[in-house]
Amino acid sequence: MNLGGDGAVVFRVLCPVDRIEAVSRLLVGGTGIRFDCASASPFPSDRVLLISSSSSSSAQAQAQSALLSVFDCIVLPSTHQYHHHHHLPVVCRLLSPTSPHLCIQNMPKAAATFDHLHQETGAHIQVFAKDRAFPAFTGPPQELLTISGTFTAVRNALVAVSTFLLDIAASAAESTTQMILPYQYLPFLTANDAADLSHIKQLSGANLTVEDPKAGETTGKVIILGTAEQTKTAQSLLHGLIFCGVFNPS
Repeated sequence: MNLGGDGAVVFRVLCPVDRIEAVSRLLVGGTGIRFDCASASPFPSDRVLLISSSSSSSAQAQAQSALLSVFDCIVLPSTHQYHHHHHLPVVCRLLSPTSPHLCIQNMPKAAATFDHLHQETGAHIQVFAKDRAFPAFTGPPQELLTISGTFTAVRNALVAVSTFLLDIAASAAESTTQMILPYQYLPFLTANDAADLSHIKQLSGANLTVEDPKAGETTGKVIILGTAEQTKTAQSLLHGLIFCGVFNPS
């Protein structure tokens, strides 16, 4: 899943072609949930279903509920079959876009979370990079998440996995932050041809822009563009650089 450019929640779930019509009927209604079928799929026998809503907390809950309903519809052709099939093995497959800020396979937090979920639910959760899961697919970079086990185990794990995906997508989203600084502090950031500022950019991964005070103003600003973690790191390093400049002037 990801947070779209307008802040919308988007889950991407792989659905067998022969279940598309049933899922489409399921999601018709005034719930605020949007359902789309992607034009391209990494697997010929599947389609990528996009489940989206607004980014509010209530809408996110609706999107997760819709995701669970889609899963139920995919693996249980009729609702009365639940009591006969809830112990049978099933698989749920999700796609998660990757970026320099978001790669689940490289997250120690993800591995720990999925191990814990396996212990709690019994479901097995695996993450595959694009070059391993579907190397011939020319679509955008994304990872394949598979959740396997009994119907009950996978459904319980899907709730936690979708929450985890929402959390990491939000933390990986870039935002702009402004640091307002007295004008006399700005030279500490731009000294030595801004070498220290460039070093902070490299260490934090954030993009930094220094703006001088406007006419008649006594404060300038540093514009920080990056993820929440990058912004936090950049702010700490900038504070340290200013502190050194104030108390250890060259």
